[in-house]
Amino acid sequence: TRLPTVRDVRVENTSGSGNGKSALLSGLDGAPITGVAIRNWTLTHSGGWSCDHVNGTATGGVSPPPCTALSGGGEGGNADEEAGTDWLAMRAAVAATVWEGGALPTRSVPDAVAPTNVSGVTRLTWRMNATLGSVDHLDSHVYHSLRDPAAAPGAARSSDTLVVHHHGHAVRCTPTPPDNTCEDPRSFYDLYNLSDWVHGALGSDVAFMYMPLYGPNQQQGLPHDHSWFAPFQERGEARVARFFLEPVALTINYAHRLGYKRVVMMGKSGGGWTTTLYAAIDARVAASFPIAGSIPLEFHHISWDFEQKPRAEDRGWYLTQLPRGDYERLYALAALEPGRFSLQVLHQDDPCCFYGRDRHLRIAGYDRRVAAELEAAGGGRFSTAITDWNVHAVCQMDRAVIAEALSRAASAAPNLPSLEGLPCDILHEDEGSH
Repeated sequence: TRLPTVRDVRVENTSGSGNGKSALLSGLDGAPITGVAIRNWTLTHSGGWSCDHVNGTATGGVSPPPCTALSGGGEGGNADEEAGTDWLAMRAAVAATVWEGGALPTRSVPDAVAPTNVSGVTRLTWRMNATLGSVDHLDSHVYHSLRDPAAAPGAARSSDTLVVHHHGHAVRCTPTPPDNTCEDPRSFYDLYNLSDWVHGALGSDVAFMYMPLYGPNQQQGLPHDHSWFAPFQERGEARVARFFLEPVALTINYAHRLGYKRVVMMGKSGGGWTTTLYAAIDARVAASFPIAGSIPLEFHHISWDFEQKPRAEDRGWYLTQLPRGDYERLYALAALEPGRFSLQVLHQDDPCCFYGRDRHLRIAGYDRRVAAELEAAGGGRFSTAITDWNVHAVCQMDRAVIAEALSRAASAAPNLPSLEGLPCDILHEDEGSH
């Protein structure tokens, strides 16, 4: 069936008040409305915009601010576009919702370092003091695994690069044959059986991390449910994003203390969300690979966990600090500095979150927008890859995409690697046909 094409829609010089919506713009999957141009549009006492399958520009003063799909541009654009984006101020504002004053924590010595029954693997414990009702602390455990402990017995590291892999909401190892059978003796901490791949294909040491209240971070008497944090955030009693991000900052501090020269971060699902948000704050993350971790809000995703949702009324929430409160700016911040890059990996038919099927054109659209913002800022590189996978788990195709990107980075250094033509990436192999 041939879908209709609608393009070059222009609306100018409009004002009014009391409207339920500023505008409802809706194309179709596979047939978006393109070339939309909104100019000199002011509606007071109105609701926000609703945009599906559209792209274009909003210039000349548009109020209320338009949806992300209508990016400002050209002479006389919206206020934030006219002044240019102050990326460092945006990063500082996001960081201030995590830590008072926005400064990264500085301690670098874990509260405990304990051996495990696996050679070359130690368990780090970071204790975060808290005032969360009757709970006065949360502990975060990290498993630090050396690539080749036999090569240098007793050494604190066996590579110049540490890969921080974040497991997100995983509670325990879940078999996803053929990639993960959970029969490995390391499966109690390496929930996706990634150790051999990181040590071998990537040639790196690895630190495995987990979300608060999940996996090794389960705490007696507390639920596996991040909505437990909501009342403390809503009452202004705690910056709850701290409990998600601070263990990463402390682990990177520890990595630098041990002499690692480079940190790469990756993670799946909630770990992908953590990867995006943390890399947006801390420029020490040289390369980041969020896997099935987020998608811009214009896609109207519905299965966000508490920490991933927009909270427009909460001025102390990280998304509220971003223009139009969206993830696209986090993607850019994660690769803001020259020499850094971020490759988002999505699954074509992920049954949980952020699937790619029938969305390739729209995903390629925000991919290009973020890349253009980084180019204008003189920054690094961002791209999105989609692998043809139908399980919410890290697969061999994800590994192939990431390994190739890091291999290219090593070959291109100090220049940025090309993120085009990566193996298993079906978004770019035939862009525009899905």
